[in-house]
Amino acid sequence: MKSVMIIAVISFVLLIPLTASAEPSLNVQDLVVEKYVSNLCCMITTMTFVEDDILILQKSDGMVRLIRDGVLQDKPVLDVNVDSIGEKGMLGIASVNSSAYLYYTEAIKDRGESLGNRVYKYEWTGDSLVNPVLLKELPSSVSHNGGAMTVGLDDQVYAVVGDTLRYGLLQNKPLEWLTGDDTDLKDNRVILQLESEAPILRWIYETALVLQ
Repeated sequence: MKSVMIIAVISFVLLIPLTASAEPSLNVQDLVVEKYVSNLCCMITTMTFVEDDILILQKSDGMVRLIRDGVLQDKPVLDVNVDSIGEKGMLGIASVNSSAYLYYTEAIKDRGESLGNRVYKYEWTGDSLVNPVLLKELPSSVSHNGGAMTVGLDDQVYAVVGDTLRYGLLQNKPLEWLTGDDTDLKDNRVILQLESEAPILRWIYETALVLQ
């Protein structure tokens, strides 16, 4: 049931930006698209399941909203200050049992001075996210911040960081496109484990972090 709901919700969210009146279309007639929830707003970036509920992120205002039984609840389960200029803001979420992991561009106040991209671990009470623990401070820029998160079969949480506009040699950029420190960034994409700063795998385009 959860896999069906994931497809329905993601399809609905991804189709919103196309046009105001766009309707989904299918090339595979055995599939069905059904609207699961209405009244979404504020640039929804992603979602996760917690128990039988769904948490969704509103990029621009730093809110985490709860969908329960197909209804978007009025009160946010979390509201934090974010810098949402460009591709910053509330960017990623994943959950393991009663824990939720949030990746966002923290700010002194909403749309105020940025404190950088950070990953926090929260406890899910059933109606709110509480007791934040800062797990990681990450590079940030106005764009290419990444934010995708997922959970492995070992219950490890993985977070993907973008290049934050630092176009290093590993991205096959022409040398004439690179300036200053960019030409020295030969190892600017690695996978890190939270408890260790040692790289465990080099990656060309993105940096993934293992969080616990």
